[in-house]
Amino acid sequence: MESFLPDARRARMALLVLAAVGFAWLLTPRIYGPFTDHLHKEDGLIFLSGEQAGESLLTTYTGYLHVGPRLVTQTCAAAPPEAFAACVAGGSAGLRVALMVLVFAVLSPYVRRWGWALGAAGLVIFGGIGQQEVLGNVTNLRWFLDTAATMALLGSFKRLGLIILASVLLILGVLSDPLALLLAPVALWRLFALEGRAKIVPALYFPAAALHIALLNPEARGSFLPEFFVDPLINTQNMVVRSLTEAVLGETGTTAALAIAGPLAVTVLTIVTFALLYLIGFRRLHTQQKWMAALLAAAGFLFLVATVNFMDPHEIDVAHGVARASRYALIPSLMVGASLAVLLSEYPRTAWGRSVRAATVGLILVGSVADSRGDEWATRGPSWSATVEETRKACEGGAEMLTVDVTPQGVPKEWTADLNCSWVTPEAA
Repeated sequence: MESFLPDARRARMALLVLAAVGFAWLLTPRIYGPFTDHLHKEDGLIFLSGEQAGESLLTTYTGYLHVGPRLVTQTCAAAPPEAFAACVAGGSAGLRVALMVLVFAVLSPYVRRWGWALGAAGLVIFGGIGQQEVLGNVTNLRWFLDTAATMALLGSFKRLGLIILASVLLILGVLSDPLALLLAPVALWRLFALEGRAKIVPALYFPAAALHIALLNPEARGSFLPEFFVDPLINTQNMVVRSLTEAVLGETGTTAALAIAGPLAVTVLTIVTFALLYLIGFRRLHTQQKWMAALLAAAGFLFLVATVNFMDPHEIDVAHGVARASRYALIPSLMVGASLAVLLSEYPRTAWGRSVRAATVGLILVGSVADSRGDEWATRGPSWSATVEETRKACEGGAEMLTVDVTPQGVPKEWTADLNCSWVTPEAA
């Protein structure tokens, strides 16, 4: 079905308001302070340092491209140095708002009322997992771009504005994370299934994927796939809790559930609950809705499997909590949330049907609110404005480049950035 933004004025106004409020919310200080005045991990160590060293958009890091983060970095480096950290946060927020619009357009044909599509789109901004370590930085932007690439391929775009939006997000996604290369079968299917100008978006996947593959260094990351079969219980718990439980309860809610009931009980309860949700609701969907709901849920789960393939399952064992590598649950949370929106939009209008919808949506909202406090490590370091001021003073001594600390500090890994004095103090150039 063709992707579209509903013609109803209320729908478009609601989307516009959500986009404006969402963008502002993504830049709003959380309880740990103004994270927009901090430079986050690889944002400084890799991307800003690389920009200062003259690296191009096609420079690889850990074996693959990061075009989206590097594009935001290079654009923000053209602004005054004091504004760099805030600009990076703004660039990340802007891309998330663009993804929100894309999700709304893709899901609109598959739900009974546009409010369900808007709710699923709102998870991109307000979803619980998105308020944690992925907030306000470009280091973790690739998780959103993987979601964008998936949504761009699942949609059918015939209107020029949406074609441009989907094309840009698709290309950025494919050139920012090798996980997006796994979407090749989906792109091939959509290329043959769609007609006319709707073929434009999936057709653009292949040159972008070819470029990434040509520059890819697959030996840079090792696989832990054999470990998956050593302890299947741990791996099953990791998969279920990080793909399904966190999608509804968020990080904080899932942490509380694990502390109360333990990982095995949470895993079993999650499987039973989702099985009942889908068994009851799936039969009420028409064929295309069934395909979309199934594809979204499957995409979220498979992305998680591909992601944890590069991590020792014991290191991310949910028995020790889900805060470690919480970013891994982001794609599943968005995809499963979108799948639930399609499913619940057709649930019976009976008392029990309304109760199921209310309970599911209520848990997601509570989880999102609980996680909206942000990430405490996002401000555990020097403020960027102070760093720039101190660097300028140090550059007066005649240095050409200085290494400065970035956020977070007080952790085992040293997070720094290399700054050119000619950038920090342009008049010295």
